[in-house]
Amino acid sequence: MSSSLARTIAEIETLIT
Repeated sequence: MSSSLARTIAEIETLIT
């Protein structure tokens, strides 16, 4: 689950950036 969470966060950060 941790991997999925980190993955989602990384994608969100990309959108924010």
